[in-house]
Amino acid sequence: YQIHQLMTQFEGVELNSGSCLSFAPKHRRNGTVSERDWQTPAAAEDGGPSEFIKLEPWAVPCSSQWMTDNAKTWEGYSFYDWPAPIERCVSLSYNMGVQPTIALGGGFTLDIMSKPLINLMTQVCWPSGQPGDVDLSQISYSLTSMGLPLLTRTLRLVKRFGNDTVWSDDNIQASTHTLRFSMGVPGEGEDPTGSRRMRREALLQGAKGGKKQATTDFEVVTEDVLLASMSYDDAGGINVTSSLKGKAATKRLQQIMGRNKRSSLLQENTSATQ
Repeated sequence: YQIHQLMTQFEGVELNSGSCLSFAPKHRRNGTVSERDWQTPAAAEDGGPSEFIKLEPWAVPCSSQWMTDNAKTWEGYSFYDWPAPIERCVSLSYNMGVQPTIALGGGFTLDIMSKPLINLMTQVCWPSGQPGDVDLSQISYSLTSMGLPLLTRTLRLVKRFGNDTVWSDDNIQASTHTLRFSMGVPGEGEDPTGSRRMRREALLQGAKGGKKQATTDFEVVTEDVLLASMSYDDAGGINVTSSLKGKAATKRLQQIMGRNKRSSLLQENTSATQ
């Protein structure tokens, strides 16, 4: 079992807050936490699926002595946890060593190099209980030398819930990490987990009339928009026939893009009926 100490910083100085993370059911039927509050179905006002229990976090004392002396105070709160694996794994290793030795006499020898010199390991994992008949979830290959991880290659089944969880190219994420990752200076794209990652920050999201706008890859600054039409000939050179700036240019662009989109849809519908 283990507790989780909470760390923070003030003015760039790392500090141990002196507190640990705890959870308790948010809904308390009698003002205090009871066993029923940890059971499903959850209270109707909590919202969410009936299998879920809404919790709230607390910063609590970390001392086991405090827990002993104040058992009634934290009754029903989760002060510590037990890591439970969701996968089972089996590993196969092959070691190779070269060891020069120095005889000191009296039956004593001195080894010069760490053991083993080279270690090749293959690890195969599967979901605990094999839900959905998934019998393979991860394969890893690693190469270490004298305890230093030189190269690890991981293939992980990321489409592992719901339907279509077969081991196929579309459902697998491959990752690689080298000694640089273990030294804290990873190369681009190095990742030991084999999992797919999503952006933490949204690119551009807005709301208009209660509806979400589509996310785009860039943000247009209205004041910087300039839309112009020009003509060119050998005699007169470049001649600006019209120009729009700012909001007027943005509005005109939206009209053009909307018209092009409707034209494209019309062509697709025409092709489909032919």
